[in-house]
Amino acid sequence: MKSILLIDDDADDCLFFSKALEIISDYIVLYCEQDADHILKTQGSYKPSLIFIDYYMPKICGIDLLKQIKKHPGYNHIPVIMWSTSLLLNNVEEAYREGAQAFIQKPCTYRQFIIEIGAILAQYGISFQPAHNTL
Repeated sequence: MKSILLIDDDADDCLFFSKALEIISDYIVLYCEQDADHILKTQGSYKPSLIFIDYYMPKICGIDLLKQIKKHPGYNHIPVIMWSTSLLLNNVEEAYREGAQAFIQKPCTYRQFIIEIGAILAQYGISFQPAHNTL
């Protein structure tokens, strides 16, 4: 079973992501964290298949967290997707420079988000079957 780690300080965004993933597959587990301090201190004992990080968070900026993940021996091989409400060119360029595999904008619609997440999973070889035919 594959898993995704979502690091986002907004509980509504975590719920939105969770509900979309339920539509995409019954076979992918989502772990939502509001910050990743304790995860990085576990020396890589928890290994998700993908990590999504919100760019704007109050405790630690997403880009700083990305830098820490890419230096961490237990996590540096895991693909990281940055996501944000904003697609400022400087932020996107910096994320790619620091090792992000993609930078997506938080979608306005549920349907759009399901399509984007499905495309990302397919890109990284995470097989899935729609759990529900709601598209």
